[in-house]
Amino acid sequence: MSERMEDLERLESELEPGDRELLDALAQGITKRRLASAAIFFLESMKPLGWIGSQVMYFFQPIMRLVFSESTRYDRAARLLEKRGTVELLLRRIEDHQVVFVEELQAAKQAARALKLEQKAAKKAAKARKPDHQPRA
Repeated sequence: MSERMEDLERLESELEPGDRELLDALAQGITKRRLASAAIFFLESMKPLGWIGSQVMYFFQPIMRLVFSESTRYDRAARLLEKRGTVELLLRRIEDHQVVFVEELQAAKQAARALKLEQKAAKKAAKARKPDHQPRA
């Protein structure tokens, strides 16, 4: 295992449960909005600036407290960004959630196709039971 991987594993183990939940919630929200590719691109390019991003978040904290009534998640996100490697942990979670999301989407599409085929077959069977000729009055 490389030194970088060991550092990430150590950082993951040092995170509090609330921090893990926040990272998972962020990753899940990004994935559900189908922004995983854009978020991965953005986060990969901004990875070296994570600490600066946290400082910008602290700068805007008074304004954000006016906008959002619950600022604990905002504060926790700023604190997480200060730690080197947290962006990489978020990227991993986004990728993991993306895999699950794509699998669920494919399963839903497959189920919809199967339902459509069943409906066609039922319609065809109902048509076959119906007499072809109508009695004239």
